[in-house]
Amino acid sequence: EALAAGAAFAADGKSVNNALAFPGLFKAALTVESQEITSSMKIAAAAAISRHADRGEIVPSVFHPDVHDSVVQAVTSLFET
Repeated sequence: EALAAGAAFAADGKSVNNALAFPGLFKAALTVESQEITSSMKIAAAAAISRHADRGEIVPSVFHPDVHDSVVQAVTSLFET
């Protein structure tokens, strides 16, 4: 329905999270031994994901080889002192 109404991107709310965000976000949380996933961690993950989107795209391909590592780096950098 969303695409038919003119949306540029439509997802069910799970596909982007499961394929792009969660693998790197959870690896980062485990690496820094975080007890929770904070809003700052989610924002860092989203920013890292968006940097891999091709021009004119909203999100990168779920098969992009560097997304998960970029998310891990972005999130763990929040914990560096």
